[in-house]
Amino acid sequence: MRELRQELKGTLSKIKPELTSKLFMLLDCQDKGAVSEVEYFNVMRPWASFSATDINNDNELDSAELKTLIWLVDNREPTEARVQRDLQLIDADLSGTIDRLEYIQYLATPGVGEGGRAHFDSSLKHQFDQFDEDKDGL
Repeated sequence: MRELRQELKGTLSKIKPELTSKLFMLLDCQDKGAVSEVEYFNVMRPWASFSATDINNDNELDSAELKTLIWLVDNREPTEARVQRDLQLIDADLSGTIDRLEYIQYLATPGVGEGGRAHFDSSLKHQFDQFDEDKDGL
């Protein structure tokens, strides 16, 4: 975990320290000092997809960036109605943009996405719940 932390700190140098801190907590959610391949990819895939579509590197996705993210994930261009619906669904603080933690939280929340499929892998939900000490969903 120490080596991974050092490597990611360099790679994620433009990310706020409190965000990288939460990332490391998610990666080592069982506090065992090591991260399995499955645990790593359960957290880093959504993190990377967010980064890939955050064109201006402000750690927030506007509707155009969200459209790109949905297109990337679904492998087809989303309708404007879908983009606006997902923006409203994910934007917990109603800022009009989606920050990285809102996106990860959305993926970690149990529920059913478009077409009846789950939002994301349940192990990420377990990891999120473990660190949500006051159980407020944040």
